[in-house]
Amino acid sequence: GSCVPLQRYVDETGDVQTPVAYVALYGSGKGASWRQWNEAYRSQLNAEGHAILRSLHDLSCKKLARLREQQSGFSAKRHAVPPPEAPLGRLVGLSSPAVGLMGVPFSGLAGGAAAETKTKPKRKNKRNVELRCKCGKVVATSPMESADTVTIMGRRQQSLCGSINCLTPMCVVCGEPMFALASGYDVDSSFTWCTVCLHGGHWSHLRDWFAKHRKCPAEDCLCTCYCPSLSP
Repeated sequence: GSCVPLQRYVDETGDVQTPVAYVALYGSGKGASWRQWNEAYRSQLNAEGHAILRSLHDLSCKKLARLREQQSGFSAKRHAVPPPEAPLGRLVGLSSPAVGLMGVPFSGLAGGAAAETKTKPKRKNKRNVELRCKCGKVVATSPMESADTVTIMGRRQQSLCGSINCLTPMCVVCGEPMFALASGYDVDSSFTWCTVCLHGGHWSHLRDWFAKHRKCPAEDCLCTCYCPSLSP
């Protein structure tokens, strides 16, 4: 959908961070306008070298979208009373259920880390990196995980996608798929990637590449993603 007041704001100020944060909290990330603003904001963060903030932003948007879906289901069963409107009133392409998510920290936007004013609940599980296929399905990266399914958020999902149009990560050096079913992973074959250009591959292949080069091995990528720790 189109958000005319927010688009006018972007046109007049050139600020995309504010409408991206607003729609992520109050509206839907499926609108064409929000997707354009979001891509512009992500590109700006990457261009300025804030890859970590861009990663936090992406994770926050996904978490908010997931919480919004859960809240929509709960509120439909619990109450027939409509939730309060967003501060800018009813905008085309915006929905109200996300109003209940205002207590959820949204790091990286609207003030960055300072926006996390609420105390985060303690996590029982250890923090780790979760890799997903292009379709969003979880990719198994540890031999302890089942090769067919893994448990995420109480649901069991396929770890690898069977669609030929939705491939798992490929090594930018050798061009082979990073992960295979029913196989363990050693250090040399572990997945490593650049946090700026996001290209990656087998650790051993990247180590050998950057022993002789400083630029990214991906074609047409000008990123200088050499890391001294990869040197043999």
